[in-house]
Amino acid sequence: MELLLNRKLLILIVISVILTIGIILLIPKIPITNNGDNGKLPKVIVGGKVVQEGIKNGVKYFFKKPLSKRHIIQKITTKSRAKKINTVVDSKRVNITKDVDDINAGLAKQLPNNRFELPNGNIYQAQSIEKGAEIFPYSGNGIYRLSSTEFKILQNYNSSGGLTPKFYQWFNPQLEKGILTAKDLDKILKILPQ
Repeated sequence: MELLLNRKLLILIVISVILTIGIILLIPKIPITNNGDNGKLPKVIVGGKVVQEGIKNGVKYFFKKPLSKRHIIQKITTKSRAKKINTVVDSKRVNITKDVDDINAGLAKQLPNNRFELPNGNIYQAQSIEKGAEIFPYSGNGIYRLSSTEFKILQNYNSSGGLTPKFYQWFNPQLEKGILTAKDLDKILKILPQ
């Protein structure tokens, strides 16, 4: 009797597994996006309006924001990483969040080398076109390209609190050695927010 019950239980388990597998295979796959709206594209807010994620030439753009602090003039410190060429943004003149939202919404013209030109003339470059990739400023109004030397002046200017005695203690020896020039300093002073 016990053997008969075990056999019936085993048959019921096998049938349940077969039915479960069959149901799983028959149910169509429902795409789930990162906003949980089952099949709808993630929403992007552009200028206060909710729009769908941008699609251009079959590619969806969804770049990360905000930009790394090393690209924002006001946030650069001596700990910021200097590269051979550094693009920096005056965040008081450039609405970085709006620019990236506009790119994500497909409002920018795609250029070669993963660059995007916005209607306002600002150009950003993406490391890749992958979803969630980082994007950085390239050129435009309020966007500046600095050499590593100019970037170091900006680092020390910000960290010293401006043209203070501390700044000149760092700058004057560099000037005397010919590492930096007054022209380098003048360029930095011209791009600083007023």
